Amino acid sequence: MKTNAQNPKPKKPAKTLDDEIAALQEKLARLQVQKREKERKELERNQKAIAAFLHAEKLDTIPVEKWTAALPALRRLLKALEQKGTAADAPSPPPAQTAGPANVEQGAAVDEPARTGTEEAVGQAS
Repeated sequence: MKTNAQNPKPKKPAKTLDDEIAALQEKLARLQVQKREKERKELERNQKAIAAFLHAEKLDTIPVEKWTAALPALRRLLKALEQKGTAADAPSPPPAQTAGPANVEQGAAVDEPARTGTEEAVGQAS
């Protein structure tokens, strides 16, 4: 049986700080390329999903002029939904409080969310 003293492993030459910095810069560059590629693929996947969704809902038949006219309202709606999504992290009130008559718009069903002007503008666009 050999011991470590009898068979010492050859030591690697010590890296200088400049060598370590260069290696880390190369790693950083590789990671940045990897990140850009991942973001590009996610964007491509999202674009395909949106196109498929619009086609499935037959919204791709609406003329571009109507989309252009409805775009400001759509942006407001999406921004409001995004802000509501960040508020979803906060604890919500119990269901008994949210389904009360004070929260129901006149003429709207309890299970149906109230329509906004944006949804009406989108409805007119189709």
